[in-house]
Formats: sequence, C-alpha cells, structure tokens
Amino acid sequence: MNPDEKPPVEPVLSPGLEFQKRRHEGWNTSAEAISGIIQEVFNSPIREKKKIVNGENNEVYDITTESGEEAIVRIHRESPRFQKERWAIERCAELGIPVPKVLLIKDIIDNGQALQVCVETKIPGHSLDKTPAEELPAVLLELGQILLKLHTIPTNGFGRLDKDGKGKFATSAELALGNKDILPAKLLPQLADKPEEQQIVARAYEILQREISKHSTAESYLAHNDIQPNHVLVKDGKISGLIDFESASGADPILDFALWDFKFGKKYPLSALGVECDQNKLNIWKVYRLLTSLDYCLENGKKHAVTRTVGQIQEVLERFK
Repeated sequence: MNPDEKPPVEPVLSPGLEFQKRRHEGWNTSAEAISGIIQEVFNSPIREKKKIVNGENNEVYDITTESGEEAIVRIHRESPRFQKERWAIERCAELGIPVPKVLLIKDIIDNGQALQVCVETKIPGHSLDKTPAEELPAVLLELGQILLKLHTIPTNGFGRLDKDGKGKFATSAELALGNKDILPAKLLPQLADKPEEQQIVARAYEILQREISKHSTAESYLAHNDIQPNHVLVKDGKISGLIDFESASGADPILDFALWDFKFGKKYPLSALGVECDQNKLNIWKVYRLLTSLDYCLENGKKHAVTRTVGQIQEVLERFK
C-alpha cells in the first residue's frame, strides 16, 4: 500500500445489522455436511455456494449444483422448526399460493452439534422492499389477496403448529394468555433498571388480560406468523413466492396483520394491501405481538431494540382508555 493511501474504512452498521452479523459469524456448518445433504437431494456436487446473511434464526445458503439445480439450504440450531413449515407449505400449494417445495428435512450432527437442515427449491425474484415504485401498488394488493387466501386454511388448534398442523390451545384468547414468555413475572425483572418501561409493560399485560376475551375465537386458521418484506418475493411485477414458514401458527388471521402493521405499517399500510380490520381487535393483537417481540429482544440481548419496542407498546396503549 502507498504510505499516503488511507486504509479502507469499514462501513458502520446499524445496531440491528451488527447483531445479525455477529449471529451469522457464529454459524459455520462444515462444507462436508452441506455437500453431503446436497448430494443426497440432487445426486450432484455443489458448483456454487453463497452464504446469505439475512434474518436472525437460520444459517442460509444459496446453492447451485453441477447439474444446474438451484436450492436454498437453511440450518437451525435450536428446537426443530421445519416440519410445521412443510405442512404449511403443502397446504398453501394446494390452494395455488406460490411457495417453495420442501425437498428434504433432516436432523444431523455436525462438529458435535445437533442441527436441523431444510432444503427447498429456490424461488426466483427479489424481496418486496426492492420492488420499483411503479409496480408496488399492484404487488401490495396481490399480497393482501394471497394472505386472505392463506388465512382460509384451517388448523387444528391455536399456537405454534406441529408436523400435522396441530396447535396446543383451544381458543385465540388461550393462546395469548397461555404464552408464559410474556408474563410480567418474566419480563419485568429484565427491565429492573428501567422503571418507566416496567410500568408500560405491566399496563400492556393488564390491558391484554382485560380485552383479549372480547375478541376471542375458537376457529383457527393458518398464519404465516413472520410475514415481512424479506419473506415476499417478486418477479416481473408479480409475487413469485412466500417463504420462511418456520413460525407458522394456528391463529386468528388478524395476527399476521397485527405483526405487519406494527413493523411495516408506516411504509406499507394495511390499506395498501386492500385489507380492512376491526381496529380494536387489531390493536389488542398488536399489544400481544409487541410483548412477544419484547421477549425475543430481551432473550437475545438486543438492547438496541428493547426501548424501541417498549415505545411502540406505549403508542398502541394510547388507543385504550
């Protein structure tokens, strides 16, 4: 290097992207394990393998084989997640909803660690947030229609699904109030140094207890439960696929819209999806989803997101008297 030249400056990442980067840096399944999985599925070696650093739950690779097949490999390190994804994807495909095809789900041991691997066909396209402005209105309306169709798929109970589409709760209120991860006894001690935030979270749970039964139902339907722009693929101005169903749940369908509204509603309002919701019902499910989001942030050390999430909770609480 010329002594007068300055070394390249590393880009400054947002706290969220820095958290994501650190997580992915710790996920390094051996090349031998991935090659063995691809050989089992396609009977062909890998020609190209690209690690995708996106999301916070899975190690992901974009694979092209020597024989030309393309696939996405996702690897999870905690509880098994992909069996319910296969059930949800198969039900969606039966209705003509564009989804990938699950080619293999397999439990393996790599470097002494238990992993679950899912191989799916690769859907062409770019994520929703990269859609040109002139195409976006039609794409958002199409997304709304696809979600409404997805929400006609019945499940056997509420909550995270098993491999047969069964949840553990009988009603949507039982799902909300039966979630031990959002109990004040768990959340409030983790906010001990922030008494104002403790008060907001405690009030949120009180309102959830008071209001959720008014909007409860015993009819459960499939919810994607993690619908976001990165999970909607677009090609040539049309939605080419919905992906990442690993959080699929039995739910009141408004659960998907509650999540979308508090995360992405300012940029992509529900009205742009052509979706109308009972606002009181939407708001109480936003309280629930925000509490689950807060638990996730606290459990995973996402300090940068805790205060923001509590602020969002407070904003929703202002709609309750």
